[in-house]
Amino acid sequence: MALQTSGPISLDDIQTEFGGTNPIDISDYYRNGDYVTNATANQNIPESGEISLSDFYGATRGIEVTVTQANPSLEYKGAALYGESAYIAGGILYDVSPNTYPAFGSMSPATYEGATIQGLYENHDYPGAFDDYYFMFILSGTRAKSFFTELQVEGVGTLTSASATHVQSTSSTIWYWAISNSAEWNGSNTSTVLIV
Repeated sequence: MALQTSGPISLDDIQTEFGGTNPIDISDYYRNGDYVTNATANQNIPESGEISLSDFYGATRGIEVTVTQANPSLEYKGAALYGESAYIAGGILYDVSPNTYPAFGSMSPATYEGATIQGLYENHDYPGAFDDYYFMFILSGTRAKSFFTELQVEGVGTLTSASATHVQSTSSTIWYWAISNSAEWNGSNTSTVLIV
């Protein structure tokens, strides 16, 4: 999930976290290169120039998900799989899986650490009534609140798992955050979410 934050660190540790081929060359692991994402946890890793093992303390692989948004109703803008949606109404979370809502939008890749990503979307709580906005992240299975560290959501910012409301059901785990309405999440854009 992430490299240690202190103590000895080796090229093997870095390759185990980020992937790569042998022989291991530290110059293969610049941030924004082939293996290392631009996650907040990776900001000490340079994009070029001098690089050292200590730059990798706390670094993580993370994945970038491309979300092709759809807007099936006033409440949802993003992507979710059929039967795996949740919504907030009147400030109360309703986990409606399985449900009769059709899938909307698409995500690629659609898995993280062996879990299916069942939803990445903005939820507008009762448009015209409450006008509260939430960002929803749903994974298959029962997952700990700390299963990931953060989402870096285009147009929204960084959302940490520690600051999320976390709800587990028998078939999925939901994290959600109160946010400001995002022009990026309008139901027709293609946006990125970095999961770290």
